[in-house]
Amino acid sequence: MSSVHRLLMGLVLLLVAVVGLAAVRDQDSPAVQATATATPSLATTTPEPTATQPVPAQPAENTTTDTLPESTGEFSYAPATTETFGNPPHRRFVVGAEVGSGIDPTALAAFVDEVLGDPRSWIGDTVTGFERVEPDASDVAFTLVVATPVTVDELCAPLETKSTYSCGHNGWIALNLTRWNEASEGWPTDLDTYRHYLVNHEVGHYVVGPDHPDCPGAGSPAPIMMQQSVDLRGCQPNGWVYPDTSG
Repeated sequence: MSSVHRLLMGLVLLLVAVVGLAAVRDQDSPAVQATATATPSLATTTPEPTATQPVPAQPAENTTTDTLPESTGEFSYAPATTETFGNPPHRRFVVGAEVGSGIDPTALAAFVDEVLGDPRSWIGDTVTGFERVEPDASDVAFTLVVATPVTVDELCAPLETKSTYSCGHNGWIALNLTRWNEASEGWPTDLDTYRHYLVNHEVGHYVVGPDHPDCPGAGSPAPIMMQQSVDLRGCQPNGWVYPDTSG
């Protein structure tokens, strides 16, 4: 082989080596590029929290102490008592509580007996009397119950108690459970005073009738038949028919 041929062969081998090296470098480039773009891609799918991104609010803690039970329309009644209150003729009445209300009818009856047997109540007129009897007794003047708002609405219809008020109507004294447990909104004194008012006021509808008097003057004790649950109108809250009588 001549020197010319050897020179040409050397140039060909050198050219092949250069082309092969370039091909290897081109095969590595996409891998490097993919690695470079992978990190920004992950960053955009899991961004750091910023001040402009609202944090979902957590549910507020439930501070309600009581859950209002469902209306059942069924009642549990206290047994009769042998005691009478005031003078004859005695109005006969029954005491009960709606099943599921959480009210013990026997304890309720003891409270009602205490109220109606107090000389500050209706017996203070010396001509009114009461006798608590069994639910199946004859000549029952009224049945006093504490019941859920829905049941009170049904017992009081067509009066509109609006799941808020109580009533003495249709042979019932239906006391709203929410009011019995909590008094009316803005009631300015203790719960027992409100319960005294509820019992005496609603019983009063069977003693003196349906009228609701107004406040006689600012600072005066509210008349028992005034709608104290609605508005005291400047009067002082009062749970008794004859509040000046010592009990």
